[in-house]
Amino acid sequence: MRASATLLAGALATLLAPGAGVPIRRQDRQNKLLLVSFDGFRWNYDLDVETPNLDAMARDGVKARYMTPAFVTQTSPCHFTLVTGKYIENQGVVHNMFYNFTTKVKLPYHATLGIQSWWDSGSVPIWITAQRQGLKTGSFFYPGGNVTYQGTAVTLSRKEGILHNYKDEKEWRANIDTVMRWFTEEDLALVTLYFGE
Repeated sequence: MRASATLLAGALATLLAPGAGVPIRRQDRQNKLLLVSFDGFRWNYDLDVETPNLDAMARDGVKARYMTPAFVTQTSPCHFTLVTGKYIENQGVVHNMFYNFTTKVKLPYHATLGIQSWWDSGSVPIWITAQRQGLKTGSFFYPGGNVTYQGTAVTLSRKEGILHNYKDEKEWRANIDTVMRWFTEEDLALVTLYFGE
């Protein structure tokens, strides 16, 4: 038994020796990730109406049979949980409304989009983690995507204005074109894209 263990250890050492201490070569082609959120899109809308593109993505990729949400059904807490991986009680964004208990300042959703202290409460979103890995990232209208986290801002971002018209389908197409340019021309590796309608 001892001889076979020694033989196995020797064989493993021989196989692994040529690669010891050698950095892994990066692949020339980098995978890219697009996270798209359709705010308020129920899990079964694709069963109620024609959604050929979503159906094709599910057929060619993955579709969950069910999901147990870890968050309340409010935009800011829900979306921040998705990009931080933390429950609401641990990531700090607990409502769509900003409220400071000390100063009693209360601000609506659009006003919170640029307030760093509302979003940067110790949780780090995926786009900052990706940038720390040397990747370029983007956030298009995504809640929390326009502030710095621990001194780091997303590579590219867009924030909707207070009077933004979420129902403008022409703008939807233009936004998608912009995100595709970010991937192709700006070489971003990760983009979060939010549709509020």
